[in-house]
Amino acid sequence: MYSLKKGVKVDRLHPSISQRLPSLGFLWRAFFPEDEDGLTITSGHEGSPADKIHMLHSFHYTQNFSDEMGRAIDLRVRDVPHERIDLAVAAMKLLLGSKYDVVWGEKYKHTDHIHIEYDPK
Repeated sequence: MYSLKKGVKVDRLHPSISQRLPSLGFLWRAFFPEDEDGLTITSGHEGSPADKIHMLHSFHYTQNFSDEMGRAIDLRVRDVPHERIDLAVAAMKLLLGSKYDVVWGEKYKHTDHIHIEYDPK
């Protein structure tokens, strides 16, 4: 119930993220049934700190963790009504729980995507 933007890698995501992708896909369909592509992941664990795609200590980078597994994904929001994104983000937070950060909006400088990361600390 999800698709990947060309070039996105999710094969080395931490299980705490990868195992929740189907549930996130179902939730996405519930909030955005008009989105023909469904949940689209625009960034997984591709790249490295040297590429400067993300911040130096980003949870996207496998190199930042001893088990070499990424702990973050970004979700495309350009194809969905923005007036429902806040509700979807709130539902994602409930679904995922307190060990996850789910951010979207101007406050976080994430208006073109939803950022989800597994952060058990």
